Amino acid sequence: MIGCYHLGIVKAFMAEGVLPKIISGSSMGSVWAAFTCVRTDEEVKRDLKAEILPEKLKRLDVDWPERMRRLAKEGAFFRHEEWLEQVSGNNMK
Repeated sequence: MIGCYHLGIVKAFMAEGVLPKIISGSSMGSVWAAFTCVRTDEEVKRDLKAEILPEKLKRLDVDWPERMRRLAKEGAFFRHEEWLEQVSGNNMK
């Protein structure tokens, strides 16, 4: 997953103390920008660990055929209710 290269940049910037306070991106870059910007530095360091990150990535775990069906039927790739439930912690294992 090429989009994960962004995480190396986030880690490197944090290690050097130069992570910007405002980050933007497109496609997967926007996901990582949001992931980073809604957390404190301590939370980013915690959540970028290998034992934590896979659970966070499950939020994007909808295959392309299903995304296309949803787009055609509902007008969007993802259901915002599902995302809200997952990011709020109500659906965490």
